[in-house]
Amino acid sequence: KYQYEPTGWYDDGNAGLTRFMGDIVDANGSPVNGVFIQAKCGDFSTISFPSGPVGWGGLNESTDWPAGFYDIVVDDKPVPCVWTLTVVDAEDRKTIKAVLSESVPVQISNEKSIVTANWRKNW
Repeated sequence: KYQYEPTGWYDDGNAGLTRFMGDIVDANGSPVNGVFIQAKCGDFSTISFPSGPVGWGGLNESTDWPAGFYDIVVDDKPVPCVWTLTVVDAEDRKTIKAVLSESVPVQISNEKSIVTANWRKNW
C-alpha cells in the first residue's frame, strides 16, 4: 500500500532530549537519501532534514550525515506524547507533497525519549 514501511524500531532514555532518528534503505539494503520524516504530536508537527548527506538550507544542515540517515531533535527535554512518524515527500520542511508510509505511533515518556526508527523503501 505504501512505498515505505517501518523495519526495526527501538527506544532509549535520555532526560535531555526528545529525538527521532534512523536509517532509510531500499529493498536491497542500500541507503536512500533525500527522504523526509514527519514527527507529529497532537497539533504539533515537524519535518526532518532530508535523509543522507544532501545538505539543506542556508547552513547546509545534514551534509555530514551518513547515507540514508535522518535525525529530528524535537526538544531539549522529554516531550511525553504518543507521537506518529511518517515518511513524507516535502518541499520546504513545512509543506507535505505526498505521504509515503503509514503513520506509525510511538510512545515518548520521561524515561524513554529517544527513538531509533528505521524504514525500507519497497519500490
